[in-house]
Amino acid sequence: MQSQPFLQLIRIALRANNRILFRNTNWTLLRNQNWALIGGNGSGKTLLARALAGEVPVVKGEIHYNFRLPDGKLPEDSVRLVSFELQKAVAGDAPAAARWFSLEQDEAPSVCDFLSQESVEEINPFEVEARREQPPHAFRQYRQRILDLLQIQSLLNRSLPSLSNGEMRKILLARALLRKPRLLILDDVFAGLDKKYRTHLKQILEKLMKRGSVRVLLVNPLPDELPKSITHMLCVGNCRVVAQGSRTEMMRHPHVLHLFQSARAPEVRRTTGTHFSRGKPDKANEELVKLEGASVRYNGRDILSRIHWTIRRGESWALIGPNGSGKSTLLSIISGDNPQAYANAVHIFGRRRGSGESVWDIKKRIGFISSELHLHFPED
Repeated sequence: MQSQPFLQLIRIALRANNRILFRNTNWTLLRNQNWALIGGNGSGKTLLARALAGEVPVVKGEIHYNFRLPDGKLPEDSVRLVSFELQKAVAGDAPAAARWFSLEQDEAPSVCDFLSQESVEEINPFEVEARREQPPHAFRQYRQRILDLLQIQSLLNRSLPSLSNGEMRKILLARALLRKPRLLILDDVFAGLDKKYRTHLKQILEKLMKRGSVRVLLVNPLPDELPKSITHMLCVGNCRVVAQGSRTEMMRHPHVLHLFQSARAPEVRRTTGTHFSRGKPDKANEELVKLEGASVRYNGRDILSRIHWTIRRGESWALIGPNGSGKSTLLSIISGDNPQAYANAVHIFGRRRGSGESVWDIKKRIGFISSELHLHFPED
């Protein structure tokens, strides 16, 4: 017997930036299915995901949410979207460098507060009688299960600005699960996670999908990130549905094959030395960056401890490590965004940082692209 519809798009159209997109789109997610939403850059994946979460207006057609809702709740309240845009909203409008200055302040919000029942359920503290979706003791027990499942207990007493990009993704996922959604949409959720945790998260998603208490929609996964329980795939391009069907069928579709082939990261060959190089350093052997015992410490916690590192002209390095190991902090010391850079012996282009140089004279010689930069980049 065929499973009943869980969610249906019936000839919908979306509005974004005064444009009508995804015209006459139809799609049905059944109760025994979990889908992956795939497409190239700018194809409309995130736009469609946001529409399902009620964040983008539907100007034509209907979205039917065919699941039971808690009293007084809208269908969108049972849909949780974890995305880069959500992480950007949590980060606020402060520039990227502000993160490092906020770590010096005691009033920075903590993970514990962010995952409290008052925060998760958006309880108004000024209400005479607080409306809670579940008893406090039940919430605490469920939160502990989520913390254990995601292995983030050690992050609970950290401040939000101190979290790495990958650690913040874990916290946002925990917050989404604490709302007990019926539909969980994960937009590029593996981005920023180290290899070990990507494997762990994949196992978590398998458990969630097999239990059947929540339907999962993975947006923009790579082939090796697809859990076995993903049964179907929806492929979009130019803000329209290109193809949809079972996983087996879609993995043979020319458009999907092309997408996955182009999405595979090029294999990096490890050299026998301690760095990656495309050639021998030049004769001048010029030192571009030199760190001598660089250390960074916040709130009694060592982020970096006595790092010695020299980068010479002609060398190409790969900086690797698990989430929270200090990669971004180390780069912030080199770029000068971290205020503790000036308390360390850091030489950039042969000159010690803090010896009277203009920070912009240094920055104009460094090309820097990162998730941190994208996270705080102003949209206007």
